[in-house]
Amino acid sequence: MRDALYVLIWYVGGMCFCASASFAASGGLALVGVASVSIAKKDTRLLAIIPLLFAIQQLAEGGQWIVPHPSEQSLLLGYAFLFFAFIVWPILIPMAAYQMEKNRRRKSLLRWFIGAGVIMALGMTYSLLTQPLKVSLMQNSIAYNTIAPFGQIGLAFYVATLCGSLLVSSHTFLRWAGCAGLVSFAISIWFYLNTFISVWCFFAAVLSGAVFLFIYQTRKR
Repeated sequence: MRDALYVLIWYVGGMCFCASASFAASGGLALVGVASVSIAKKDTRLLAIIPLLFAIQQLAEGGQWIVPHPSEQSLLLGYAFLFFAFIVWPILIPMAAYQMEKNRRRKSLLRWFIGAGVIMALGMTYSLLTQPLKVSLMQNSIAYNTIAPFGQIGLAFYVATLCGSLLVSSHTFLRWAGCAGLVSFAISIWFYLNTFISVWCFFAAVLSGAVFLFIYQTRKR
């Protein structure tokens, strides 16, 4: 069973992770993002812009497939991609959950996640400014090789900040999104260890397309 799953994941990865997949995801998410923002209420505006920002991130990743490696263009696109992965998401996702939360106890808890996200973003910013970055194509995906602060502990802190802030929400949609984030992280790091940043962000970008449905249903209610 495990071998069959392994073959399936690699087959899907080989078919999906390419320039056309990233550009298609970027275009689709741009449309979803615009639609989400246009109907979002005040407490879902931060959530609504997430697909739009993923669209920009995937556009940078799409460009990564067609530029030479190594090159200045590759590094520029790499820093643009990691700006979202390392700085934007650790802060924005907890803030989006906080903006939507009505329960005082959960809202107080989410403040800690926002603080953790800011600390994570600052650490990642320092790493990007002081450590070299090498971008290469590998395993039908893209490897962003840089030294993240605190190694595996820092990675665990990062995942806990993003997914944890969704799991503590009182909104069922956000809790399901947190579970999906953990599952996609596990798949990414198990099957694409060297390129899991790229793969996990691709999975998360695709999942963010569900934001429009949630906002639409919330507006109807």
